[in-house]
Amino acid sequence: MLRHAEGIIPVLRECAAATETSRALPDQTARGFLDAGFYRIPRPRHYPMDTDRLV
Repeated sequence: MLRHAEGIIPVLRECAAATETSRALPDQTARGFLDAGFYRIPRPRHYPMDTDRLV
């Protein structure tokens, strides 16, 4: 998980200005979180989740 978190740093830096300006999470950032598996962290293992609907 730490490797995924470190891997998304360039995306966060690239989107930082747009995020501050729009005061919203850019699609590119949300997709990076999804691809890294961050949206699955708080979910119990036995709970199915359709992650394609998140972004």
